Amino acid sequence: MDLRERFLEDFIPGHCVTFGARTVTAEEIVAFAREYDPQAFHLSEEGGRATPYGGLIASGWHAAALTMRMLADHAVSRHGLGSPGLDELRWIKPVRPRDTLSVRVTVLEARRSRSKPDRGLVRQRVETLNQNGEVVMVWTGTVLVRCREASQGRSRTAGISRVREAARMTWPEWFPLACGNRSSRTRRRFAPASQPRRALRRRRTRGG
Repeated sequence: MDLRERFLEDFIPGHCVTFGARTVTAEEIVAFAREYDPQAFHLSEEGGRATPYGGLIASGWHAAALTMRMLADHAVSRHGLGSPGLDELRWIKPVRPRDTLSVRVTVLEARRSRSKPDRGLVRQRVETLNQNGEVVMVWTGTVLVRCREASQGRSRTAGISRVREAARMTWPEWFPLACGNRSSRTRRRFAPASQPRRALRRRRTRGG
Protein backbone atom coordinates (compact mmCIF):
# COMPACT_ATOMS: atom_id res chain seq x y z
CA MET A 1 0.00 0.00 0.00
CA ASP A 2 1.19 3.49 -0.84
CA LEU A 3 1.87 5.11 2.53
CA ARG A 4 0.62 8.43 1.18
CA GLU A 5 -2.86 6.96 0.60
CA ARG A 6 -3.45 5.97 4.21
CA PHE A 7 -6.58 6.97 6.12
CA LEU A 8 -6.78 6.94 9.89
CA GLU A 9 -7.88 3.29 9.86
CA ASP A 10 -4.63 2.30 8.12
CA PHE A 11 -2.35 3.53 10.92
CA ILE A 12 -1.73 0.49 13.13
CA PRO A 13 0.11 1.03 16.44
CA GLY A 14 3.47 -0.71 16.34
CA HIS A 15 3.79 -0.53 12.55
CA CYS A 16 7.30 0.59 11.57
CA VAL A 17 8.66 1.56 8.16
CA THR A 18 12.01 2.90 6.94
CA PHE A 19 12.52 4.87 3.74
CA GLY A 20 14.61 7.52 1.98
CA ALA A 21 18.30 8.00 1.18
CA ARG A 22 19.61 11.56 1.21
CA THR A 23 23.34 12.30 1.09
CA VAL A 24 24.34 15.60 2.68
CA THR A 25 27.09 17.76 1.14
CA ALA A 26 29.39 20.30 2.79
CA GLU A 27 28.17 22.98 0.39
CA GLU A 28 24.52 22.64 1.37
CA ILE A 29 25.41 22.49 5.08
CA VAL A 30 27.17 25.84 4.78
CA ALA A 31 24.45 27.35 2.57
CA PHE A 32 21.71 26.43 5.04
CA ALA A 33 23.76 27.72 7.98
CA ARG A 34 24.47 31.06 6.33
CA GLU A 35 20.75 31.57 5.77
CA TYR A 36 19.26 30.19 8.97
CA ASP A 37 21.80 29.08 11.61
CA PRO A 38 25.13 30.93 11.26
CA GLN A 39 27.13 29.27 14.00
CA ALA A 40 30.85 28.65 13.43
CA PHE A 41 30.65 24.83 13.42
CA HIS A 42 27.95 24.99 10.73
CA LEU A 43 29.80 27.49 8.54
CA SER A 44 33.24 25.92 7.96
CA GLU A 45 35.49 22.97 8.70
CA GLU A 46 37.92 25.30 10.48
CA GLY A 47 35.19 26.73 12.68
CA GLY A 48 34.14 23.24 13.68
CA ARG A 49 37.65 22.10 14.62
CA ALA A 50 37.72 24.54 17.52
CA THR A 51 34.65 22.84 19.04
CA PRO A 52 33.97 19.39 20.53
CA TYR A 53 32.55 18.35 17.14
CA GLY A 54 35.99 18.41 15.54
CA GLY A 55 34.79 19.71 12.17
CA LEU A 56 31.86 20.91 10.08
CA ILE A 57 28.42 19.61 11.08
CA ALA A 58 24.93 20.33 9.80
CA SER A 59 22.47 22.48 11.71
CA GLY A 60 19.92 20.41 13.56
CA TRP A 61 17.21 22.40 11.78
CA HIS A 62 18.80 21.40 8.48
CA ALA A 63 18.53 17.74 9.49
CA ALA A 64 14.91 18.33 10.49
CA ALA A 65 14.16 19.95 7.12
CA LEU A 66 15.74 17.04 5.22
CA THR A 67 13.74 14.60 7.33
CA MET A 68 10.51 16.48 6.61
CA ARG A 69 11.21 16.34 2.88
CA MET A 70 11.69 12.56 2.99
CA LEU A 71 8.49 12.24 5.00
CA ALA A 72 6.61 14.31 2.42
CA ASP A 73 8.01 12.27 -0.46
CA HIS A 74 7.29 8.85 1.05
CA ALA A 75 4.89 8.83 3.99
CA VAL A 76 2.80 11.95 4.59
CA SER A 77 -0.82 11.00 3.89
CA ARG A 78 -2.68 12.83 1.13
CA HIS A 79 -5.65 12.60 3.50
CA GLY A 80 -3.74 14.42 6.23
CA LEU A 81 -4.88 17.69 7.79
CA GLY A 82 -1.59 18.96 9.20
CA SER A 83 -0.13 18.66 12.67
CA PRO A 84 -0.74 20.37 16.01
CA GLY A 85 2.96 20.06 16.81
CA LEU A 86 5.77 17.97 18.27
CA ASP A 87 6.04 16.60 21.77
CA GLU A 88 9.83 16.41 21.73
CA LEU A 89 12.80 16.83 19.42
CA ARG A 90 16.31 15.53 20.14
CA TRP A 91 19.55 15.78 18.16
CA ILE A 92 21.46 12.64 19.16
CA LYS A 93 24.53 12.68 16.89
CA PRO A 94 26.05 15.26 14.54
CA VAL A 95 25.26 15.07 10.82
CA ARG A 96 28.47 15.47 8.84
CA PRO A 97 29.29 15.99 5.17
CA ARG A 98 28.77 12.83 3.07
CA ASP A 99 26.41 11.29 5.62
CA THR A 100 23.44 9.55 3.99
CA LEU A 101 20.22 9.96 5.92
CA SER A 102 17.08 7.84 5.99
CA VAL A 103 13.91 7.96 8.08
CA ARG A 104 12.23 5.39 10.32
CA VAL A 105 8.64 6.02 11.43
CA THR A 106 6.83 4.04 14.13
CA VAL A 107 3.12 4.46 14.81
CA LEU A 108 2.55 4.84 18.56
CA GLU A 109 -1.16 5.60 18.69
CA ALA A 110 -4.12 6.18 16.38
CA ARG A 111 -7.50 7.32 17.67
CA ARG A 112 -10.60 9.04 16.33
CA SER A 113 -11.40 12.55 17.48
CA ARG A 114 -14.42 12.76 19.79
CA SER A 115 -15.34 16.31 18.81
CA LYS A 116 -14.74 15.81 15.05
CA PRO A 117 -15.41 12.14 14.21
CA ASP A 118 -14.55 12.58 10.51
CA ARG A 119 -10.86 12.67 11.46
CA GLY A 120 -8.41 11.34 14.01
CA LEU A 121 -5.03 11.79 15.67
CA VAL A 122 -1.95 9.71 14.90
CA ARG A 123 1.06 9.91 17.22
CA GLN A 124 4.34 8.74 15.70
CA ARG A 125 8.03 8.50 16.55
CA VAL A 126 10.19 9.76 13.70
CA GLU A 127 13.88 8.80 13.73
CA THR A 128 16.53 10.03 11.32
CA LEU A 129 19.32 7.51 10.70
CA ASN A 130 22.76 7.83 9.15
CA GLN A 131 24.38 5.33 6.80
CA ASN A 132 25.57 3.27 9.78
CA GLY A 133 22.04 2.86 11.12
CA GLU A 134 22.74 5.25 14.00
CA VAL A 135 19.95 7.55 15.17
CA VAL A 136 21.04 11.16 14.65
CA MET A 137 17.70 12.83 15.42
CA VAL A 138 14.36 11.80 16.88
CA TRP A 139 11.02 13.49 17.41
CA THR A 140 7.59 12.44 18.56
CA GLY A 141 4.72 14.23 16.87
CA THR A 142 1.01 14.11 16.15
CA VAL A 143 -0.74 14.42 12.79
CA LEU A 144 -4.40 14.78 11.87
CA VAL A 145 -5.76 12.32 9.28
CA ARG A 146 -9.21 11.89 7.73
CA CYS A 147 -11.24 8.74 8.37
CA ARG A 148 -11.97 6.53 5.37
CA GLU A 149 -15.67 6.05 6.10
CA ALA A 150 -16.15 9.80 6.53
CA SER A 151 -14.54 10.46 3.13
CA GLN A 152 -16.74 7.85 1.46
CA GLY A 153 -19.75 9.30 3.24
CA ARG A 154 -18.99 12.74 1.81
CA SER A 155 -18.98 11.26 -1.71
CA ARG A 156 -22.34 9.55 -1.17
CA THR A 157 -23.80 12.70 0.35
CA ALA A 158 -22.62 14.77 -2.62
CA GLY A 159 -24.27 12.31 -5.02
CA ILE A 160 -27.55 12.36 -3.10
CA SER A 161 -27.50 16.15 -3.04
CA ARG A 162 -27.13 16.27 -6.82
CA VAL A 163 -30.09 13.88 -7.27
CA ARG A 164 -32.23 15.93 -4.88
CA GLU A 165 -31.30 19.13 -6.67
CA ALA A 166 -32.28 17.64 -10.03
CA ALA A 167 -35.60 16.40 -8.57
CA ARG A 168 -36.49 19.93 -7.50
CA MET A 169 -35.93 21.36 -10.98
CA THR A 170 -38.90 22.15 -13.25
CA TRP A 171 -38.99 20.94 -16.86
CA PRO A 172 -37.87 24.30 -18.36
CA GLU A 173 -34.84 24.23 -16.04
CA TRP A 174 -33.98 20.58 -16.60
CA PHE A 175 -34.61 20.22 -20.33
CA PRO A 176 -31.66 22.39 -21.59
CA LEU A 177 -29.29 20.47 -19.29
CA ALA A 178 -30.61 17.14 -20.51
CA CYS A 179 -30.13 18.14 -24.16
CA GLY A 180 -26.57 19.26 -23.52
CA ASN A 181 -24.85 20.19 -26.77
CA ARG A 182 -27.53 18.80 -29.07
CA SER A 183 -28.65 20.92 -31.99
CA SER A 184 -31.68 23.20 -31.76
CA ARG A 185 -33.43 20.89 -34.27
CA THR A 186 -32.94 17.94 -31.93
CA ARG A 187 -34.16 19.97 -28.96
CA ARG A 188 -37.33 20.94 -30.88
CA ARG A 189 -37.87 17.30 -31.81
CA PHE A 190 -37.75 16.14 -28.21
CA ALA A 191 -39.36 19.21 -26.64
CA PRO A 192 -42.60 18.33 -24.80
CA ALA A 193 -45.88 19.44 -26.30
CA SER A 194 -47.65 19.46 -22.94
CA GLN A 195 -47.02 23.11 -22.18
CA PRO A 196 -48.40 24.54 -25.50
CA ARG A 197 -51.48 22.26 -25.25
CA ARG A 198 -52.19 23.45 -21.73
CA ALA A 199 -51.96 27.06 -22.92
CA LEU A 200 -54.35 26.29 -25.81
CA ARG A 201 -56.87 24.71 -23.45
CA ARG A 202 -56.75 27.80 -21.23
CA ARG A 203 -57.43 30.07 -24.21
CA ARG A 204 -60.40 27.93 -25.34
CA THR A 205 -61.87 27.96 -21.84
CA ARG A 206 -61.63 31.73 -21.63
CA GLY A 207 -63.26 32.12 -25.05
CA GLY A 208 -66.36 30.28 -24.10
